[in-house]
Amino acid sequence: MRQQYHFRRSQQGQLLIWDVIKLIELARELEVISVPLESIKELDEASGMI
Repeated sequence: MRQQYHFRRSQQGQLLIWDVIKLIELARELEVISVPLESIKELDEASGMI
């Protein structure tokens, strides 16, 4: 998988950046749960740079 990052501004305006590959590695041992797609607000956002 190519290197990917997720960008988000905090409520205080701070730029937050997540390394997606690192998140996958850290979450590997977590229990899998079902999440309604409509609860994931990023699915309705346009992708692009901040």
